Amino acid sequence: MARNSAFTAKEKSIGQQHLAAALNAIRCFGELLRKATVIAFAMRCKVIDGR
Repeated sequence: MARNSAFTAKEKSIGQQHLAAALNAIRCFGELLRKATVIAFAMRCKVIDGR
């Protein structure tokens, strides 16, 4: 039984939307990690090295 091509396109569109949302969440998480790293490094320098 052949599938309706419009239905397949709709599924593909929904899948791409979910993928885009997941990639956006990963990007935001990466930015938070980067900021946390900068803060942690600044605190380390201040506490240990006295910079």
